[in-house]
Amino acid sequence: MTDHEKNDFGWQRLKNRLIGLNPTTVPDELLHLARAVTGVHDQTVTCEECRAQLLFYVDAEVGGLAVGQLYPQVKRHLDLCADCGAEYLEMLELALVEDAGELPVPEALPAPDLSFLPPLSFVELAREMVIRVTEKVLEILAPDMLEELTIIGDTFFARVEELGGRLSLRQPPSVALGLGAEEASMALLSLAASYETTRRIAETFSAQEIQAQADQRYLVYVLAQMAEEVAQEMMSRREARVFAQIYAQRAQDEVSTWLSLAEGLRRDG
Repeated sequence: MTDHEKNDFGWQRLKNRLIGLNPTTVPDELLHLARAVTGVHDQTVTCEECRAQLLFYVDAEVGGLAVGQLYPQVKRHLDLCADCGAEYLEMLELALVEDAGELPVPEALPAPDLSFLPPLSFVELAREMVIRVTEKVLEILAPDMLEELTIIGDTFFARVEELGGRLSLRQPPSVALGLGAEEASMALLSLAASYETTRRIAETFSAQEIQAQADQRYLVYVLAQMAEEVAQEMMSRREARVFAQIYAQRAQDEVSTWLSLAEGLRRDG
């Protein structure tokens, strides 16, 4: 074997030994030397996999845990990969500053500019309040229908949206919504009555009138009267009266929602 061949053979043996170093049992300086000499990155963890665990790795290190034992493959990769190592150092520096309570906090965060978003339709604005009121109605009239309400809610509001936000009560709600000719359940009747009452009130009164009625404590009576008129078109008289009482008591506290609904309905119109 020539001297040149001996040198190549010796170099290859050294390189193989450096590549096979265990990062948990050798000094960091030797690992950095291995990276510099061999130019080989760790293959047991990809850069993507390493970065996915960096946050946990840094948190553990700042917390004083033995990251070499908890994340041996990540540590080996960081020792051999310059890009991931640089990202790790940035995250570690921020974490140490935050842990020391030295991370600057702005006095007030600016409000996000959401002007690019289209305004919500009346149906979208009314949905949450209508669901809340309907739940209260069903708790009294038909508690076994609460589960059905969660099932039909999305379909109901999607169909009402397709109908332009108007629900005709000249037909049973199931027929008007295109849900079939079967007799409507109390869940559907209550949901339809809650929505239609809400729409009629928002259509009848302006935001200023609603606010004035709320200030004078008249709003609850207006709500009850309108709710009973609507409910009588699809329920028995007793059910309609109970519905109206519950609707009025529950909805009278939603003044800010009523103002938004009245403005939203006029905008849609």
